[in-house]
Amino acid sequence: IDHTPIIYLYKGLSLIIIVKRNRHIRTPQPVVLAIYGQPAILKCLFPASSDRVDPSLVVTWQRVEDSQVVHSFYYGTDQLDRQSVRYHNRTKLFHSQLADGNASLRLDRVGPEDQGRYLCSATNTNGSGKIVVQLKYAAFYTEPRLTVCGRTSNVTFLYETEGYPEPEVHWLDPQGFKLDYNLSVTQSARAPGLLLSLRAQLVVQAGLPINYTFSLKNQVLEQVIERPLSYGEQTSTMDGWCDGNSNRSTLLNKEVQRRNSLGTIKQFINYYLQIREMCQPLTNIIFKNFHNNGWTVCSGNKC
Repeated sequence: IDHTPIIYLYKGLSLIIIVKRNRHIRTPQPVVLAIYGQPAILKCLFPASSDRVDPSLVVTWQRVEDSQVVHSFYYGTDQLDRQSVRYHNRTKLFHSQLADGNASLRLDRVGPEDQGRYLCSATNTNGSGKIVVQLKYAAFYTEPRLTVCGRTSNVTFLYETEGYPEPEVHWLDPQGFKLDYNLSVTQSARAPGLLLSLRAQLVVQAGLPINYTFSLKNQVLEQVIERPLSYGEQTSTMDGWCDGNSNRSTLLNKEVQRRNSLGTIKQFINYYLQIREMCQPLTNIIFKNFHNNGWTVCSGNKC
């Protein structure tokens, strides 16, 4: 604690008052970014009075916004009777480091609702002090999963991914201009309350060359995902596939799986468009769940 003397003079007499300033408690990290699936450490340091835990030590963590008690320590042990229910079994002090002046708090299973300001208060024989730590939360967006859906008049490209917070999303043309698209953001079914589920859908006219880029930016984590999609005008090499063969659906599906194993979306999309153009009666064939490339292709009214 900084003991700053203030001197007052009154009729030749001097009165010295010692003012205690709140400088003995500090945090090396005033803003903490918690990542999905990882604990958050809210750091709070104070000068230790000895090499042992001061029996008079009192440590309290509270939310600034609503004064909820996050964690309390006094009489040499945790005191959680008044702890907010939302933090039950989620908080921990570093007891072995209290003697060294470390009153930092570990918060587990962090989510968006935990964001805000947290007040650390520490009192011992050296004095008392308070410091505020701000907590933010974010989650890296997963590798986007692509679904390609073809119809007679158009082709739909759908990217799906999960993360937090809501990112900046665009579909771009070759010149970098933004395209109109449909965006849906909902709570994740896999981790409700922790992740957002994002669906970005682009619909383009069928039969034209495609050269577009899906762009996602999670600014909190400085995460950038860009996935280009391109293919040229298709050429028909499907003669003989639409000859009324009763096994054509089975044959086509086998060939689709074989071509999918080639590993490029360009080859697969070209092949699909050839099927659609040459075999109009087969436009309801569903090509789906080709997991080895992480994307799906379908056609017809089930898209």
